[in-house]
Amino acid sequence: MKGSAAGAAVLAGTNVFAGPLKYFKPTDVANPLAQYPDRDWERVYRDIFKTDGHYHFLCAPNDTHNCLLRAYMKNGVVLRIGPSFGYGKAKDLYGNESSHRWDPRICQKGLALVRRVYGDRRVKAPMVRRGFKEWVDAGFPRDAKTGQPDSKYFQRGKDKWLRVSWNEVNKITALAAENIAQTYSGKKGEQYLKAQGYDEEMIHALEGSGLQTFKLRGGMAVPGSDQAFRDVPLCEPAGLDGCEAARGRSGQSVGGPGMGFI
Repeated sequence: MKGSAAGAAVLAGTNVFAGPLKYFKPTDVANPLAQYPDRDWERVYRDIFKTDGHYHFLCAPNDTHNCLLRAYMKNGVVLRIGPSFGYGKAKDLYGNESSHRWDPRICQKGLALVRRVYGDRRVKAPMVRRGFKEWVDAGFPRDAKTGQPDSKYFQRGKDKWLRVSWNEVNKITALAAENIAQTYSGKKGEQYLKAQGYDEEMIHALEGSGLQTFKLRGGMAVPGSDQAFRDVPLCEPAGLDGCEAARGRSGQSVGGPGMGFI
């Protein structure tokens, strides 16, 4: 107790807080019509949370929530994201309504989405690795025995990135997908996969379809249920033949397995 009292006395004697506290003194204006301190700077703090627009969007990251969120904007830039408080207003074609008990619905991913969108590490334009583009421009050269491209075209982590237009990157994607599908289709494709060391059972399961070598997924859905909203639901209503065609085993290497990819 004595030590605390002594310390307080020292601080009081040295006027440690005298400087900062002077800014809290009330303003004394004798005649405000003659002169008054400029207080326009206060508007910055009053308007810092103010926005001039908003819009709603669906936040669908790699989980199954699909939250309806609200983005608040100022001068065309999103300042923050919050819950929409709109679940209780939702109504389907039959008049069924949702419940307000879902509100407020937002998580840390949604709250931090502004930083991801405007972050300096976000890729804001279509990019392609230089070696991969050279491989495409060269006509997809492959080894005659194994079907593998030269490793010089695939220096991941070492190669440089090139900025291209959306039309160009779409063309590159389509041509590469078509080439891969055709390369690994049929008996020749099976020979390539064997030469590359793929398991015999895996090759047998492809049944000659190069499209089966693709690792694609039509959105975030429970495995199997995505058939309900694909372009061509598997096996329905075309029967077995339609099922085989939908899986890409009809001999047409550019007919996607239920999804129009190429």
